[in-house]
Amino acid sequence: MRHRQTGVTFIGWIILLIPIVIVGFALIRLMPVYINSFKVGSAMEQVAAEFAGEERPNVAAVRSALQSRFDVEDIDNPQAQDVHLVPGEEGWVLEVQYEQATALFGPLSLLANFSKSVALR
Repeated sequence: MRHRQTGVTFIGWIILLIPIVIVGFALIRLMPVYINSFKVGSAMEQVAAEFAGEERPNVAAVRSALQSRFDVEDIDNPQAQDVHLVPGEEGWVLEVQYEQATALFGPLSLLANFSKSVALR
């Protein structure tokens, strides 16, 4: 009687694991980018809370407060000058749109686009 081997061979395991390893490595490379995004949102919310209730906040004071929080949190991208103070429906809104790239391997890199807005209430 012939016995047939069943299961996945070594080469089959390699073919199955390569995409999983690539996706896992990409997630590891993107983690600092998303942590930076959360830091930017947190800094913007703190500044919004600080200037809440002002009818017309001073743009220079808002940028200065934002820059000091960016310095403490070690945020390099975006810059405080990239954050805009614009009028919204219920008052003033801090808005920022930025991109951040991270190298994956070789000439291949990943690009993440972020858009955040926080209302000054």
